Amino acid sequence: MTIIIFWKTFFSNIFFNNTQNKLTFKKKIQAITLIEERYSLQEVVAKLERNINYTTILWLYEKYKQIGNVDNKSLSGYLWKLTKCDK
Repeated sequence: MTIIIFWKTFFSNIFFNNTQNKLTFKKKIQAITLIEERYSLQEVVAKLERNINYTTILWLYEKYKQIGNVDNKSLSGYLWKLTKCDK
């Protein structure tokens, strides 16, 4: 039984988003601030205390330089119309 639980958690961490590795908006702003204070990419990753690669911080900074924002794009697709019950 414990082996099944182990494999279930092992594969769920591999195939699904692990929230520990995601950068929140606050962490993104912190990373940009540290880079602009002349910290190296490796030092920024160490200060964020996340299990992320330094290239993620590099891509984040390049995106910030291009568009001046660290927000993700709004999702495309069909916008659902709210009914009276949803309001």
